[in-house]
Amino acid sequence: MQRFAVISATGTARKRTIPALADSELAVVTAIHGRDEGRLRALADDHSIPRWTTSVDELLAADGIDAVFVASPPFLHVDHVEAALAAGLPILCEKPLAASLADAERIVSAVRERGAPFGVAHHLRHQPAVVWLREQLATGMIGEVRTAHLQWSFVMDHDAPNAKWKLDPELGGRHALFDAGVHAVDLAIHLFGEPVRSTGLAATVRSARTADTASVLIEFDHGVLVTVTGSHAASHHGNTLEISGSDGAIVAFGGMGERPIEQLDVVTAEGSATQRFEPGSPYRFVVEDFVRQIEGATPRAAVTTLDEATWAMKVLEAVAGE
Repeated sequence: MQRFAVISATGTARKRTIPALADSELAVVTAIHGRDEGRLRALADDHSIPRWTTSVDELLAADGIDAVFVASPPFLHVDHVEAALAAGLPILCEKPLAASLADAERIVSAVRERGAPFGVAHHLRHQPAVVWLREQLATGMIGEVRTAHLQWSFVMDHDAPNAKWKLDPELGGRHALFDAGVHAVDLAIHLFGEPVRSTGLAATVRSARTADTASVLIEFDHGVLVTVTGSHAASHHGNTLEISGSDGAIVAFGGMGERPIEQLDVVTAEGSATQRFEPGSPYRFVVEDFVRQIEGATPRAAVTTLDEATWAMKVLEAVAGE
């Protein structure tokens, strides 16, 4: 059982990662950090977490910690990753790797210099449906992949606490793909490999500064063309994954989001079929796969690497317009 300390625990980690680990047999949260003492105390009480602190240094100096989950907003990742590296601990970092390519490259340099185990917590690739999908694409179930489309959009609550930094391009990235949309970029990389080239556009619909709707066209090896769209102003009901090949297609209607994909619809020359999957938390799966990797076991899916996270950042940087 790997004991995790969570930096900036009262945001997305409070809503997703910490509850998801309640039933894990591989990982447990034993210490948390945040700025608000009241929220920290409540979170610790709710999940029986023995230690909490408002000091990152105090958190990382404590005994009984095996790994760190950096759950802070992207503009804080450089400082928090460097602090965890100084403590000599394996690090699983929230997406995206940073708010800019320059900061991402700084993180990559620091991690490689230290040689610490490191991964980025893109949860989509770790769910059973995606494991099955990747296997079927490799066996040629739908022939040669030609195109794919992935979308993760939602209508953002501009009054939510995290909207302040998400809508500031210096803090959360300059367009919507830096937010949830980067999960779709990572999934495309997981399925199709290193991007060959990419180009995209972004537009402002509701936000004052950050471009809240963006699409990018990515070319992969063998001429595979993939579009990825993310928006803070479009309904989540359109969040579909669709892959078209020379001999068929695979679709997950509404499959891009916080909930796991429970079914994939497959069309081939033999006809149509639906593949169903048991529900489970991808937020738990990604942490457990990181644990398996640092313990030398076989993960459900490989955790996003530094190279893959850097490729994703380069795709995001290729999006033009505001």
